[in-house]
Amino acid sequence: MDDIGGLSDFRVGLLTAVPWLCAIAAVYVSGRISDRLGRRRPILMTLLVLGGCGTLLAVFVSPWAGLGALCLAAMGFKPASPILWTIPRSYLDARAVAPGIALVNSIGNLGGFVAPTAFGLIEDATGSTRADWSA
Repeated sequence: MDDIGGLSDFRVGLLTAVPWLCAIAAVYVSGRISDRLGRRRPILMTLLVLGGCGTLLAVFVSPWAGLGALCLAAMGFKPASPILWTIPRSYLDARAVAPGIALVNSIGNLGGFVAPTAFGLIEDATGSTRADWSA
């Protein structure tokens, strides 16, 4: 958001809230559609593709268009999580689901440690965390 010139820190903060407001609406709508149709897998795949396309698009467009792309990404990824967790519970016994959920949560917690550590190591080694595509 720093590439969008002429905005105060407060306005930049407001802009960063826009994708998450879009995600709130998408969680509500996708949950309603998923419950009404009962077809969770196609909806989940659609949301994940939408999120991936929004993330990829955000890299290649201007900052203002990137904000819109981040809205698409948030509207894809955030509603996908609650729909994902309903799938195993719909056909497995609770005793089989619980260890799997615990394993996924444990691995996710490791990601909260590994990613910042990796970025720190990359920045220490290269002096930056930005990719240099011109080389």
